Amino acid sequence: MKYSKEELQWIKKHTSKRELSDTKKYLSKKQPKAKKKKSQSYKMTPPEKDSDLYKWAVWCRDRLIKKQTQSERDFYESLDILNIPYDKQCPFFINKRVFFADAVFHETRTIVEIDGGYHKKKSVLKYDANRTKHLNGVGYRVVRITNEEVSDVALFMSKISKFLPIDVPAYMYIV
Repeated sequence: MKYSKEELQWIKKHTSKRELSDTKKYLSKKQPKAKKKKSQSYKMTPPEKDSDLYKWAVWCRDRLIKKQTQSERDFYESLDILNIPYDKQCPFFINKRVFFADAVFHETRTIVEIDGGYHKKKSVLKYDANRTKHLNGVGYRVVRITNEEVSDVALFMSKISKFLPIDVPAYMYIV
């Protein structure tokens, strides 16, 4: 912080010699510059097919598919009925971290996440925001749908229809 001439004159007039010398010493010190935050770059880092990490991801994916929630089951069923191509519980390896996406439309680079009630907790919201930032960083758009929205097919289809890899007529939403 630098002082103007008027401020320095006031300091000289209203301070003792010791205070003045302390002030001069303080002013002569270089102030540390604020560190710039490095912009984080996001990179897909897929493991080798025979690595333990890849095997673990396949095992987790299978487990997630077997233990899917009712909302996920309903969502996948709706997409299957409409013949919409997607990957379920697809693992993403980004900057040496693994994220599983509920449904991925690779053609349009869109991810649909189905959020249950626990996604309203502060810690989970923060984690979800971080996940979204990583997934956006590698070029995927994340669309979040609540469990309540999944129960209304027309509602969630209207929310995601512009991100689907194929055009689905509105009359087909009613399954």
